[in-house]
Amino acid sequence: MPPPLIDAPETAFAITVEFVKGQGDPSRPFRTMVDLVEALARFDRDLVKSVDVTIEPVLLLENVEAGSIRSWFISVLRSADDAALRSGDWRRVVGEYTVKGKYALLRSLDKASSVTDPQLLEKIQSELFHQAEQTNARNLLGYAPMSRTRLAAHIADVTASLEYLTEGDSATYESRNEAPIPFNRLLRINDAEMTELLAIRTVTNNNELILKVKKPDYLGSSMWEFRYDGRPIEARIQDNEWLAKFREDGAGLLPGGALRADVSVEVSYDEQNESLPPKYTVLKVLEVIPPPPHREQLLFQ
Repeated sequence: MPPPLIDAPETAFAITVEFVKGQGDPSRPFRTMVDLVEALARFDRDLVKSVDVTIEPVLLLENVEAGSIRSWFISVLRSADDAALRSGDWRRVVGEYTVKGKYALLRSLDKASSVTDPQLLEKIQSELFHQAEQTNARNLLGYAPMSRTRLAAHIADVTASLEYLTEGDSATYESRNEAPIPFNRLLRINDAEMTELLAIRTVTNNNELILKVKKPDYLGSSMWEFRYDGRPIEARIQDNEWLAKFREDGAGLLPGGALRADVSVEVSYDEQNESLPPKYTVLKVLEVIPPPPHREQLLFQ
């Protein structure tokens, strides 16, 4: 293992993506790596906020190893108000908490089949609280547990990062002091179930949006898959006139194309007024947008 570029071994962690060579989309391990790094960085920010809102974690790439793709990262911690922290060793304390917090999350998800599994979110909250006690992060000023809604959002974030992997591929997380633990590729997040679990109020708005088509529904029995705002979403199309034309002759929709449409966006909120994943419904298709030229399409997929 290469020596760290920064003397902060307690914050170091690695993500490894194993992939079947010569099969599938060649970009999938790289997309998975990028999405997992960004998902875990967002989780780190909320972990650190639960300790002190003045602390900000910044990820630095330390090393990339060949073969499978293994990348090592260091989380550098900085605070706008060092004097507000009780411990002079707070960087070690908080850094160790972020590493162990990610382990706690992934261990709890290892055998889970759904975010709505009984007491799953409560179990993760308990595990994070235990790690905060073990690392002394709980003794720092400002500690507050992460909400169930934020946890569910992070689980969905990590799960979406694994969507590029195919049969035989895998991804793991490890630190310098603990063995690798796999990301659960079988875990699926059902937004409707998550909303039912957490929501107490709902707000609905109609918007004109452009949705890039990822996977159409040809049979009329399932949801369409789109990309919107840089992430995958599912939506049901209620424009029966347009659907009939689509099933008859394709309605001019080509691979890589998009729909400009009137869309109902239903956003639910939990007991702490945090938003849950929106529910999208296409009310009226206004325009079929052709795909960009081939070169631009490759750049922006």
